[in-house]
Amino acid sequence: MSTRPRVAVVGSGLAGLATAYLLTKEGADVWLVDKAPRLGFHAWSVELEPTSSASDSETNALALDINKRPASSASEGSRAVDVPMRSFQGGYYPLLIALYRHLGLPLSSAAFTFSFASLPSGRDLNADDTYFIHSGASGASLPSMPAQAWRSPVAFVRGFLTLLGVGLCYVVLLTLSFASWHGLLGSITYRQLVDAVTARLEQPIAFIPLRTPLGRAFRNFATDIVLPLFSAVGTMTADDVWDTRADVLLDYIHAGVGTSHYTLGGGMSARDVARLLAEPVRAQGEDHVRLGTGIKSITYSDDGLTLSLDDDAKLEVDRVVVATQASAARALLSTLEPSLPAAEGKRVARMRQALAHVHYRDTIVVTHRDRSVLPATPDIRDINLVQPAPRESAGDDTPELASCASSAPSSPCPSPAEVTPFFAPELGYTMATHVVAPPGVEPVLQTTNPAVPIGGELLGVARLERALPLADDGIISGLRPAGAGAAKPRVFLAGSYAYPGIPLLEGCVGSARRVVEDMMGREVRSVDWEAGRGSLAGRAWRWRWSPRAGGY
Repeated sequence: MSTRPRVAVVGSGLAGLATAYLLTKEGADVWLVDKAPRLGFHAWSVELEPTSSASDSETNALALDINKRPASSASEGSRAVDVPMRSFQGGYYPLLIALYRHLGLPLSSAAFTFSFASLPSGRDLNADDTYFIHSGASGASLPSMPAQAWRSPVAFVRGFLTLLGVGLCYVVLLTLSFASWHGLLGSITYRQLVDAVTARLEQPIAFIPLRTPLGRAFRNFATDIVLPLFSAVGTMTADDVWDTRADVLLDYIHAGVGTSHYTLGGGMSARDVARLLAEPVRAQGEDHVRLGTGIKSITYSDDGLTLSLDDDAKLEVDRVVVATQASAARALLSTLEPSLPAAEGKRVARMRQALAHVHYRDTIVVTHRDRSVLPATPDIRDINLVQPAPRESAGDDTPELASCASSAPSSPCPSPAEVTPFFAPELGYTMATHVVAPPGVEPVLQTTNPAVPIGGELLGVARLERALPLADDGIISGLRPAGAGAAKPRVFLAGSYAYPGIPLLEGCVGSARRVVEDMMGREVRSVDWEAGRGSLAGRAWRWRWSPRAGGY
């Protein structure tokens, strides 16, 4: 009889796929179960057909406007546009990069550029709305100014002074990030940090009533540049960013210094990642990857776990990894807890309590070709961020999604007809539009959290949920099944929320690695985790006494 552990992994997002892959490589028999009809990591991807050569001049117009490389000649087969955006920063994603390199996936560096604009009235953007241009390269690039700064000598001087103030504030931010990285700032929120630094810069010497303009400059920098960046990175509202622990945001800044952004190269996409991670699981048998299969309950009996599936089938395993959203994980654990022995029941109860502290925000991602969400042509960059101000007539709640035919079969169309879902401006989301130029395909726009309805050619609409950063690192320890008792844990949790920092792709891989090591009782050596840590200089910059609780 085989002594290989039998493990069910519930959920096929990156956390579930990475967990299943690593467990297979470490000698476990793995079943991957998901109620979605295709692997979750690319479930919302939009498939595009190659552009015909007859319309090449029109095809590349948008690419030329933003100085992107024009689309190459048409190639066979469709191209996938990942939903949501799957780029990652070198220093903050060492485990993800190591896993991708292990899989043989090519990485393409990209020094993304950013535009920052405000939209006070809900109208189309114009040149007066763009207030800052970030030239990428983690702040090490040559600066540039928005188009409005070149209209007159006065506007140029104003723009230059703004640029100078941003440069000084960026140095302050790097200093704060360095201090936070080494645990010198304590536990405070981003709002508290900005208030404290603003007060100190405004009046550097407490007993001398001398005020400087640096305090106001730093507050503007923190509000108009840093906040929308993190609102876009974490798909959070402005209030969420203000209430996030400062060390979570500052770690992201410190880790990214001197590194590039990366995307998958060679025409690869999330569907290739999902395929490669699922391959060794499928190789164990076709029934080891069960898509379109929901789970009614999990019960304990005879020293094992039984998954009752919605097709009335049952799956008998030794261990279960729940790699779903926290709310779904709580529901599954609640079906299991009553049947467990006392020690394991306490573990699971503790995990369920920790899951209650994981919160989510709705996210809308629209893939389209409506240029009205872009700034004026001279200010268009790779990623265009817009902070909308509340409008007097913002309308009711966001329209619901309804399933209907679309040019992207995997994506539901918006309802009502011709109106995409969007967030009312007063909700505080930053609207982020990424210009995507896949090879052989007409460039497309991907707008995350739109603040206005998007028209034109719609390619796909996705309604997702994204986890917010945890309020306390102690919650992570509650999500792990550690505890007293001789019996080995039977239930584990994986997901971006179960790892320190902003819940992103790195957290998916980090939590997967942690689960496998906790379950198998040894380090995962099937992947060279050092391969993603960068140069010696970068490693020295990112060195610290000990990692964040629960991290690597």
